[in-house]
Amino acid sequence: MKNRAIALPALLLVCFLAAAAGAEPSHCPYDIHLSIIYNYLSDAERTLYDRLYDALYTGQESVSVPSGVTLDRASWMVDLIYNEAPELCAYDRWASLVVPGSGGMTVSLKYRMPLREQERFIQDAAETARRYAGQGEKKGLRAIHDDLCKRFEYGWANGEDTQLAYFALKNNKAVCNGYSQIFVMYAHFAGFASSYINGDVYYDDGTNGGAHAWNIACANGKYFWLDATWDDEGKKAGRTWYGLDGESMIRTHVPIAEYKPILDLKTVLPKNVTHTQHLDVNNSAGFQRGITRKSGKTVQLRKLKSGEYYSPAMVVSNNGRSRVSVSISCRVDGEFIDWGTWPIEPGSNLAYRADASQLRGRTGNHEAVWYCDGIRIASFTWKVK
Repeated sequence: MKNRAIALPALLLVCFLAAAAGAEPSHCPYDIHLSIIYNYLSDAERTLYDRLYDALYTGQESVSVPSGVTLDRASWMVDLIYNEAPELCAYDRWASLVVPGSGGMTVSLKYRMPLREQERFIQDAAETARRYAGQGEKKGLRAIHDDLCKRFEYGWANGEDTQLAYFALKNNKAVCNGYSQIFVMYAHFAGFASSYINGDVYYDDGTNGGAHAWNIACANGKYFWLDATWDDEGKKAGRTWYGLDGESMIRTHVPIAEYKPILDLKTVLPKNVTHTQHLDVNNSAGFQRGITRKSGKTVQLRKLKSGEYYSPAMVVSNNGRSRVSVSISCRVDGEFIDWGTWPIEPGSNLAYRADASQLRGRTGNHEAVWYCDGIRIASFTWKVK
């Protein structure tokens, strides 16, 4: 609608990224952990999401549902990937379904268009997102929001479903679902944390305005909510519904139960959690301390000498009262290499160094990205020739 872990010495380095096959969809063209809601799924549900993404990317007809995922949650996730990954535009959501069986559940997948059209759509989305990526998180996310408001006319077009990003962009018309799908798609391709949200909206007099869709995003370590549909003022972008916190947004926008756990998100890290990242060098004689950075900014590194390789490391100190979760994702030239996640208990110091054997001998553009409670906090990029 349109209206308005275990306590350890700080310098102990624990090697990880051992076998974590299937921890990410291998065909996803962006870091899947940029999806905020993905980080709130259980391990089994993440595995299902990964299987669905790869299947829809390659045109498979079915995927198995892992044990530990209920029928209700599997059915919701068939909807979730439809909206959270709209670049998979060949996916025919309403003809696909979860099928129970004696050997376990499967998801039967159907398609509305050839995969070659989906490939083109993904390439176009990546190209468009480049101009947002170069602006940084704060300006880039705001630019996506503003451009959607200025570009689209609210409504339907030629009988095509402008709830979907593909048809909205084709016709320059969109309804709320289209705005929200396109926002999350461009955000992910630009390297920004975001998610699609849906639920009901309520007016000032308390009446229910019906089903609606909007977004959550993260810039400079802070989560915020936005509704590009309600901010569309014709050829002008309003800001009334941009940058709200969860408490303010829920006064009018009430998400379905699956999204409510992220309503209270405010910052990436509590003030009492600190981190320092390193990039250690192995010169074939052993690890040597390399470059150290205290912030989450990406840094470009010098070329490696013959026989050397880098191994990303991070020390995290949790002096708070709640457990936090730290993760890492490693890629070379965009290809997923490995991923892992570990809890850090209150009062603990924990340090990790990536298993360098995963990166040894790999040439190209390397990237290691660290997350705390699902949101990107630091990264290293370097090139090996």
